[in-house]
Amino acid sequence: MFQRIIFVLSVVFIHQAARSQNVDQRLLWLRYYNTLNITDRLAIHTEIEERRYFLPDRQHQRLLPRIGAQYKMNETVYGNIGFTYFQAYAPNDPKQPAQLRLELRPHQYIEFDHYHGRLRFQQRFMTEQRFLEQASGDYHFNFRLRILNAVLIDFLQGFTAYEKSRMSIHLQNETMLQAGQVITNEYFDQTRFYAGIDSRWSKHWRLDLGAMLWLQQVPASTVYFRRFITRITLHHYFSLNNA
Repeated sequence: MFQRIIFVLSVVFIHQAARSQNVDQRLLWLRYYNTLNITDRLAIHTEIEERRYFLPDRQHQRLLPRIGAQYKMNETVYGNIGFTYFQAYAPNDPKQPAQLRLELRPHQYIEFDHYHGRLRFQQRFMTEQRFLEQASGDYHFNFRLRILNAVLIDFLQGFTAYEKSRMSIHLQNETMLQAGQVITNEYFDQTRFYAGIDSRWSKHWRLDLGAMLWLQQVPASTVYFRRFITRITLHHYFSLNNA
C-alpha cells in the first residue's frame, strides 16, 4: 500500500513538473564505491562522488565520503547505519561563482533484495537527519525519507574467467520526502530515474555506466530543476574473511 502511494505521488510530481517552468541542467557524476567485507554478515560501505555541471563546467556537489556499516540480517534483508560529509555549492546556477555550503548527514536504512532467475529486485527505505549550513554560518535541520525501487536484469553471464561475472541492465527510481526548518511547500522534494549497464568482470571490480533524470523543486517556488546526468560508478570489493 505504501509503495502504491509513493508511486502515485511520483506520477503527480512528474505531471506537475511537466506543466511548470523548468530549468534544464546537464551534469556529470563520477563515483567510487568501496565495499569492505569484515565477516559474512558485516561490511563497511564507503562512497566518494564528484558531481559537476558541464557546459558550462562548475562544481555542484561532493560526497566526501558517505560511509556506513551494513549488517546482513538474512539472505534478503540488510540494515545500514552511517554518516555523510556533504559539500554543496550554491547557487544552483553554473554561470554564477560557487559558494561552499556544508551538510552533515547521519543516515539509517533497511534494504530488501529478492532474486527471481536473472532478475534481482531491490527496495530500500532510508532516513536522513540533515544539518545544512546557511549563509550566516548557522545550521538548519531537515529530515528526509528516501524510497528506492530497483531491478537488475542479467543478460550476459560468465564472460570472463571470473565464475560470477555478469552484465546487467540496471533500472531504478528514488523518491524523496522531506520536512524541516526551511521547508515551505516542497515536502515532496525530488525524484530520480536511472537506467544503466552494470558489469561485474572480476572478484574485486564492477562498473556501472548510465543516465539519470533528476527532477527537483526549487525551494519556495513552483519552478523545477530538470537535470540530465551521466553517471559512472566504479565498485571495488575487498574481503577480510576470504568469503
